[in-house]
Amino acid sequence: MLVGFVASWLVGLAERYPLTQYMVLIVLILVAFHLYAAMLLYALPLLGPTAWWEIGLASVLAAVGMGWYLLRLHPALRQELHDIPMGEVPRD
Repeated sequence: MLVGFVASWLVGLAERYPLTQYMVLIVLILVAFHLYAAMLLYALPLLGPTAWWEIGLASVLAAVGMGWYLLRLHPALRQELHDIPMGEVPRD
């Protein structure tokens, strides 16, 4: 839940400051990588015949679901991502 709260806060921040979109992307990728690596390190003996790709697919589906939810919750960010390429500063 803490990761979800932080992700939601970062999306709200990216909605106000377009340059923080890179930070959101990097943080979400790092969190996903570290959670996946920790799971493989600590839970590998418990997984048994479960293939790594099954867990990877579930992680990707969870990330897509969270991204869809956050973009639906923040329509201004969705519009901004459509109008302004990531990282570009809007011209007034």
